Amino acid sequence: MKLKYNAKMKLFLLLLTMSIFSFACSSAIIDKNAVPNEETTEYNTDVAVSESPNVTEEPKGIKEDISDEPLAEDTEKTDVPEDDRIAESTAEDQNENDTLMDNTAQEDINTEYAAADDDPAKESETDIVIPEELAEEPQKENVQTEENTPKEKSKTQKTKIADKTIRKFVKNLEKTTDIPTICVYTKDNAEVISRETYVDCTVYTLNCDEEYKLIGNEAGIRVRGNSTAYGGNVSMIRKNQVPYRIKFSKKTNMLGLNDGAECKSWVLVKAEYDLLKNDIAFRLGRTILHEDNYCSDGTLVHVYLNGVFKGVYELCEQSQVNKHRINIPETPKDYTGTDIAYLVEIDNYGEKPCFSVNYNGAAITDINGAEKKFKAMFYSVKSDVYSDAQTKYIKNYVNNVFKVLYEACENGNYYFLNDDNNPVTAKKKKLKVKDENGNLKDPAEVVAESVLDLDSVVDLYLVYEIAKDRDVGEGSFYMYADFSADSTDHRLTFTCPWDFEWAYEGSALGVYAGAFNPDSFAEIYEERSNPWFVLLMKQDWFVERVRKRWEELRTPDEQGIDPISRCMQEEKELLQTYKNDLARQGSNACKKAEALISWTEKRLRWLDGWLMDDKRDQT
Repeated sequence: MKLKYNAKMKLFLLLLTMSIFSFACSSAIIDKNAVPNEETTEYNTDVAVSESPNVTEEPKGIKEDISDEPLAEDTEKTDVPEDDRIAESTAEDQNENDTLMDNTAQEDINTEYAAADDDPAKESETDIVIPEELAEEPQKENVQTEENTPKEKSKTQKTKIADKTIRKFVKNLEKTTDIPTICVYTKDNAEVISRETYVDCTVYTLNCDEEYKLIGNEAGIRVRGNSTAYGGNVSMIRKNQVPYRIKFSKKTNMLGLNDGAECKSWVLVKAEYDLLKNDIAFRLGRTILHEDNYCSDGTLVHVYLNGVFKGVYELCEQSQVNKHRINIPETPKDYTGTDIAYLVEIDNYGEKPCFSVNYNGAAITDINGAEKKFKAMFYSVKSDVYSDAQTKYIKNYVNNVFKVLYEACENGNYYFLNDDNNPVTAKKKKLKVKDENGNLKDPAEVVAESVLDLDSVVDLYLVYEIAKDRDVGEGSFYMYADFSADSTDHRLTFTCPWDFEWAYEGSALGVYAGAFNPDSFAEIYEERSNPWFVLLMKQDWFVERVRKRWEELRTPDEQGIDPISRCMQEEKELLQTYKNDLARQGSNACKKAEALISWTEKRLRWLDGWLMDDKRDQT
């Protein structure tokens, strides 16, 4: 465009200069007020100057392209000599023609741009031609950009809109609820129906301390559980409230549980119709278990999945080997040696790797006078193992621990385990051990102490006896043994009370966790009692340990309240604080929760009478 315009301008200036030179040579005097001859002169210079609105204005954006010379100034001409007037006229002619050319050029430019807008394929009026083979690649890139860019923008825009919608939803929830709340949003609103496959998601938490609020933290979520997840039946999972496991991509704390400990895996257990079963058990467990043992922390929450309210849940911790949870050494990856720590679970589903324990094939009479044979059970290995030798090692150990315990308690035959964890006859001298008061211990107690952490056994027994758990020996019962290089205690330790869905039912009186299941229950659901507790609760020395621990837990503190009563007080306060929010679980949920608290308090009173007043036959 600029080249074309300059060429025209140079031609015009050349012709104009030649005309002026020829006119000057003829010595003709120009009359200032003469009327132009239309045939020979196109414009009356003076009239054009006086009437043109563009003379005193610089052309916008064109001046630099036309000439480097400044426009002639408009001056008073009355006293100008005639010869100077000729030069002035010439300059004025040049000025006006420059202005008119500017206007004409701008119109040409506008016309060409308009044509280019109407026809994008219109080529520039230049001699430059882009070879076809070079023009194809840029054109291809342009086509790709036009196709891809809108999609990328659309995806980003949708993400921003979704994020904005989620944040608004969370903000509104904070205004309408008080209970801690967890909002989970799956990628592309995918269903969560599998017990094996995690679905990508983001997690938000609210109604908690600012430092523990999660805002779109990346994680995976899947269904967990067995009977509570309807055996994995997808149709039932879609229709009903089910438990979930959340696994974050990075170690994360949820709602400040466990003193802010950061772990990847967390569990949402459904609160059922009476809300508090697991919350009461976990609270009691954290109180009863010694500090070096572990019980999950937990709290009641509302859960939303993709904006849909799923119910009231107990947020708790995954039962796993972790320095913040079951604190035993983790197995080095791919290590196949047997000198490791083992976490096992009594598991009627036999989740592999697993092994069986037949409890010596024994039949005994329990504390209530019922005689039954112990039912063999599967034990699943929950810590990492990388060889069959490791599984065989822990199988041999657990079976032999029960064997020496049973022989000592039932038959008066006393064995210890050697370095290979096989039973060897105990020497009488080693059985003569005195207690803190200088009295000889029962030889069975000495044997039991050599293979079991009895403090852990007593603590777990009390938790399950308070809850009257019907499923105490069939599933979700954990124990560990540490044979790692730095371990100095290889004894079997009971830990991590879990799963109280089948608890707090029936009469609040009587021994339950330490006895066989009633026939009325076992005929329908099979025997689910715990052989370890059934065997030990027949021993006076063990009952005495239970009694002593119970007295410690019922001793009032400086404020006049004992640890167990404080637990129940906290449960009542919890129920009162979130009563309106908890009512969303069902119209009678809070009433049933209150009834559950009353049942538990009655159960505690019975235990007081039995363990502190020596009234075992109390009914």
